[in-house]
Amino acid sequence: MVVMMPWTLEMLREIDREYFAELIMDLLRNLEFRDSERIKTPAETGADIIALREDPLSGLEKYMFKIKAGGLVSSNEITAFIQTLDRYKSDRGIFITSGDFTKDAKLLAQREHRGRIILWNGKKVVDLLNEYQIEPKKELIEMIESRREAEKKKKEVLNVVRLESPLLFDFNHEKVIESVVSKLSQEYKIKRIFVSPEYLEVFLSPAYIISWSSKVQRENEAGEVETLELRDKAVIFSEEKIITKASEDEKLKLAVSKALLNDSSLIKCTEKTLEVGISPSKATLLAKSKLSKELGVSQSHIEISDKKKVYVPTKAIIKLKIYRNRGEAEVNLETSEIKINIKPLSEEKLIEYLKDECRNSTKEELREYKTKANENRFILRGETDRFEFGAAIDMYTGAILAKDVRMKRDALLNLIKSVYPRGKIINVEEGKREAVADILVEGKIAVLKVNLENGEHSLLRELHSPDEAFKIAKSIIEENFPIKGMEFESFSITEHRIIEILMSGVEGKARVKVDGTNLDVIDYFVEISPKKAEEIISSKYKEWSIKERTEDADSYTFSIESSLQRAKVKLSKDGKFLEELDVVLKGDVARQKAIEHLEKMGVEAKIEEAALKENWEIVFIGDERFGKITLDRKDGSLIEEEINYTERALEKLYYEHLKLKYGEENPITERMTHYRDKGYLTIKVSSGNTLYYAKIDVKTGRVIEEDKLIDRGLMARIKKMQLESKYK
Repeated sequence: MVVMMPWTLEMLREIDREYFAELIMDLLRNLEFRDSERIKTPAETGADIIALREDPLSGLEKYMFKIKAGGLVSSNEITAFIQTLDRYKSDRGIFITSGDFTKDAKLLAQREHRGRIILWNGKKVVDLLNEYQIEPKKELIEMIESRREAEKKKKEVLNVVRLESPLLFDFNHEKVIESVVSKLSQEYKIKRIFVSPEYLEVFLSPAYIISWSSKVQRENEAGEVETLELRDKAVIFSEEKIITKASEDEKLKLAVSKALLNDSSLIKCTEKTLEVGISPSKATLLAKSKLSKELGVSQSHIEISDKKKVYVPTKAIIKLKIYRNRGEAEVNLETSEIKINIKPLSEEKLIEYLKDECRNSTKEELREYKTKANENRFILRGETDRFEFGAAIDMYTGAILAKDVRMKRDALLNLIKSVYPRGKIINVEEGKREAVADILVEGKIAVLKVNLENGEHSLLRELHSPDEAFKIAKSIIEENFPIKGMEFESFSITEHRIIEILMSGVEGKARVKVDGTNLDVIDYFVEISPKKAEEIISSKYKEWSIKERTEDADSYTFSIESSLQRAKVKLSKDGKFLEELDVVLKGDVARQKAIEHLEKMGVEAKIEEAALKENWEIVFIGDERFGKITLDRKDGSLIEEEINYTERALEKLYYEHLKLKYGEENPITERMTHYRDKGYLTIKVSSGNTLYYAKIDVKTGRVIEEDKLIDRGLMARIKKMQLESKYK
């Protein structure tokens, strides 16, 4: 059994952001997140991954994931992520880092956004990767091991060397090596992890610090000659380089002061080389000669009080192991100039390393391949019997920079068949590094995970059989919907967990999603057949006949008719929801209802018009009355009436009124004026020299107001004028 190399924080913090995102995608699949997807514009969106997950209480929830490789996550970054969740209406968010979170960030997530924001630090990610056995890449393991080996060798190749004299300028072996590594990184794009020193030689040149004093005569501002005593330190590097006054150079002044405090020094190197310099006596002569000229005094007036030998680091030679290559660097310790001598590995070596990489990854030999060089990269693409292989190798280090190993489709299918020789492959989903296959075998569904880089495989889970899922789905649908006799038609697997059953029958069809792990029904879609829909309508409306049927995506609409009414009803396609859109009396029925209502009111009239608006509006006219009544569109009940007497009927009623009240037998109408907007009629009637004026309600025939006038004499004429105006 192969033991997996466990993840460590050191490993996690070495990986780049792209690989980190790939690992998180693998984790989400293992944690049963659905529809996980990388966001193409993470910088603009504010998140890297979006996914769905089923919650037992709240149902399907939308998650967004933010990834940060390394460093500490601040509270400001948490706030920005919360704003992203709000903007994209996400239920929850998980902030993931290979580093950690600041105290403020943790408090913000726990106190103000508890339950909505989840924090995964580097330790949490490492624990999850190891729990779900997601292996680190081989290159990463090699990189970590190489670093440890380099640190070990670095300690072995460097020795502590004691010098009998102090150093004038410090020599820091780590800074020197780092400067070389930095130059390799900048100019050759070589990662620091691949560079380790094998040999460090330091060249040291002797120099001398001479303490001197001298008395010189100078003329002051008053023109008087005075004697001055000068003291300082001179540093003699060589015949050409002599510094007579170290106090005037701050850097040198500090170095001299430090050197004078020590009698010896220690350096770390593999080997030291002491260069031949000037002798102590020569240093004295050079110092006095130079000072004599500068001060304008004879050498005998210059007194040397002390002389100390020091060493000046001038050059370092570093031999380097650069992963599978070697190189050399020369560092001028006085000017910091660096010269590097490194040659790219031969093409034969590069191909050999790439073939080894292919063999280690696939356990197979490369058959055909093509190569090309691109700047510092050497790229190979080829194939083995079962795999397509591509890789890029650094021409200077021999390190694999990128690798793309993918099992061929035919090889993948053959592998699955070899694992389950009696199984039927339902579907295969190929990702970047893994494939997941659903196989129907021996009354169950096996979900197999295959590593596309090396062909290793494992059983992810087992699901119930489609037959079991169908039985559950059939009982749920037939018990809750007006549909029977469903038969199995087909099935499919989604998300390598959900069994989607398609069933149908004479009465309709249904699609049901069943959780394959526990046979819980997750979702369903039901559609009854047109024939079944007609049966439901006919059973609901027994004395009605169906005249027309239409349908859309969600419902059937029926036009139906009885002896009295017409109706439009809508039935949802699952057969559960019935809605009456409209019910209306037929036109001839509405007319008959109107006549019955008029008869009850004692009105004899003829129906002139029957119009269906919001309700039925019936217009009628008779010898004595006319008007309009409004009937309920559905049952014909009386809603509103507007009945008026005709002018002839009103005249007749008024004649009868005059006969009863005044005994008039033969009145003559002189004028009638009908004010329809005001609802009354004015009438003027004469009988002999008697005039009658009246205002009559056209709806009831009641005399609202009346006047009588004997048309005789002057006063009568005046009153007549008044009445003519009143009853005009």
